[in-house]
Amino acid sequence: MEPITAHNSLTESTKFNLPTSNEDSDFTQKNNHIAYIAFGSNEGNQTRNINEALDYLETAKINVVSTSSLYISKPMYYKDQPDFFNGVVKVSFKDLSPHDLWKKGKEIEYKHINRAKKFDNGPRSIDLDILLYDDIIFNTNDLIIPHKSMLERSFVLQPLCELLSPDILHPVSAEPFHHHLAQLLAAESNETLQESSNLLQIIPVPRLELDYNRNPLKFDQLKYNQQTLIMGILNITPDSFSDGGDNFNVSAAEIEATASRLIEEGATILDIGGVSTRPGSVAPSEEEELKRVLPVVKTIRESKNEKLSTCLISIDTYRAKVAQECLEAGADIINDISMGLYDPQMFDVVAKYQCPYIMNHTRGTPEIMSTLTNYESNTNEDIIEYIVDPLNPSYKIENCDPQVTNLINGVSRELGLQILKSFTRGVRKWQIILDPGIGFAKNLSQNLSIIKYASNFKKYSIMVNERGEEDVEHFYLSFNGLASLFGPSRKKFLGTICNEPVARDRVISTGAAVMACIQQNTDIVRVHDVKEMKKVVQMGNAIYKNIY
Repeated sequence: MEPITAHNSLTESTKFNLPTSNEDSDFTQKNNHIAYIAFGSNEGNQTRNINEALDYLETAKINVVSTSSLYISKPMYYKDQPDFFNGVVKVSFKDLSPHDLWKKGKEIEYKHINRAKKFDNGPRSIDLDILLYDDIIFNTNDLIIPHKSMLERSFVLQPLCELLSPDILHPVSAEPFHHHLAQLLAAESNETLQESSNLLQIIPVPRLELDYNRNPLKFDQLKYNQQTLIMGILNITPDSFSDGGDNFNVSAAEIEATASRLIEEGATILDIGGVSTRPGSVAPSEEEELKRVLPVVKTIRESKNEKLSTCLISIDTYRAKVAQECLEAGADIINDISMGLYDPQMFDVVAKYQCPYIMNHTRGTPEIMSTLTNYESNTNEDIIEYIVDPLNPSYKIENCDPQVTNLINGVSRELGLQILKSFTRGVRKWQIILDPGIGFAKNLSQNLSIIKYASNFKKYSIMVNERGEEDVEHFYLSFNGLASLFGPSRKKFLGTICNEPVARDRVISTGAAVMACIQQNTDIVRVHDVKEMKKVVQMGNAIYKNIY
């Protein structure tokens, strides 16, 4: 099925009057319910407060189905307080009325997270507000559903729309939520209420959760006006396609010197790999991989060079045990080229350590992936695909070859299904970084198309319908709000086009590909030649993001 888009026209106003005659006695319970709950925190360890609140929901038999991205917002109404972390969670449960659910939320706020409310709209360790409950309209003295203020708050409506397909209507206005969001985003901010309504998405790094200002993984996925980050490659392998052997069997001092150089040259993240994933490569044992990468993590974290010892460390692995031991040794990010397909325990590790997780699209194994390059349109009636632009509900991809559409949708669909699977294991959306996998089960023309249409990945959304004995469950995932990483560095397709058979010679061609990625709103580029690519990124940021 090709991508579809809602086409309803925008409403002229987001203001409306809710019904006033809905009491608990009017509510007829059914067995299974779906609700959407907004959360916010600006006191204490915000990330921990939010995660603990979600854990308490689970303890109360309120299942966390999925979450939005995590947003940083300026305080609204009372402005003299710290920034908030905001988001929305979709939950499912049985036999709880709206008031029962509301009481559970208040219990979590005040009993478990120890919220101390001093005045309305003031600082709080956690705030849980019911936005929607099934499709009902509910109005009592202490609880109104839909939430009466949601349509005036970007920090509520933007994450909510990540969890609702574009054809879902507001129960009162009868207009799509996505149209309300587009209208809100187009409106000027009321600076008397809020310094700015612009939001930043943040990917929490547990090591930095008490000082999120030190966390560079903050992005604006609407205006794209944040710095493009550089991930420097540090392969500890004898057989990687372009730098195999450079850092293999060398001393800790030499590793530290190389890592320090990459940071000085402009890398924000170091990606340490102990397994070559070039097509046709054969993997070492798990023990050998750990022997290669674990000492490097420790060397970096123990360095007396503060810039190096505090940098973000990513581990390029598809093995859960390697991921776990490296995270415990001080790594921050897991970069999984298998998107969770090679090791069934990987999602459990990512959920347990709450770390950023780069999900790289692939098919098959390195030995056979080059033969798996046929991408077809969706034929599964239980999967619906959408193209969603928060700023423009009527957005369409124009003049795109059907084969390219099949490629973009096919890669996105396979990534999306894995992301949904990860949610069932406890991974949160705000941990995910998308990598469409340049060179992984892609031929030359497909690699070019992946880069040319890179920005469209962030507009992809998918609905999966699972049919049970009594009803159908709907699982929706939007790529809106997700950061993306692209890794074209020194890849074979560059050498083929530019007649550069030696991978190390592909610096300028890599730079051209990196520039195209920046033009397509890529957030992180993974490169070998950090010094040279830093200049490319600086120019790309200046040209396309007005940052210089």
